[in-house]
Amino acid sequence: MCGSAMRRAGAREYLPWLARARDSGNPSPCVHSLKTSRMAITETGKKLAFTTAGIISLGLGIIGAVLPLLPTTPFLLLAAFCFTQGSSRLHGWLMSHPRLGPPIHAWQRHRAIGRPAKWLGSLSMVLVLLFGLWFNLPAWVLGIQTLALAGVSLFLWTRPEPPTEDAG
Repeated sequence: MCGSAMRRAGAREYLPWLARARDSGNPSPCVHSLKTSRMAITETGKKLAFTTAGIISLGLGIIGAVLPLLPTTPFLLLAAFCFTQGSSRLHGWLMSHPRLGPPIHAWQRHRAIGRPAKWLGSLSMVLVLLFGLWFNLPAWVLGIQTLALAGVSLFLWTRPEPPTEDAG
């Protein structure tokens, strides 16, 4: 007895029914439908949050393809994970994309980074250091920048290269 049925029956008929349901240990259908709708709202909210995070990560990854200090592949990997949780359609699109999909596949299958990506990353790091010199940054800032970029470069060049069908 829920919603309009409750209103039609009135309190006099509803209260004994509620007492019987409580005593028998069976939850009210109203409570069950409320739990079900809360679960649906929670699930929808989670999917929306993951999809939104995936879109933001994808945007940052695409921007990172042209900006030197913003990495592309980690944001693409994060977008792939978020889309797995939030939108199977967007996940399928990302994984089958001719430019964005291969680096994700290479990392997931082989923990590998393609040679073109390594060279592009290294060139970006050199450009960042040159910009630092151009803007006359203090020596300590250039030192920290050099150490950080050297660490990233070491990580980048010690990753294996994917087989030719996964290169990216």
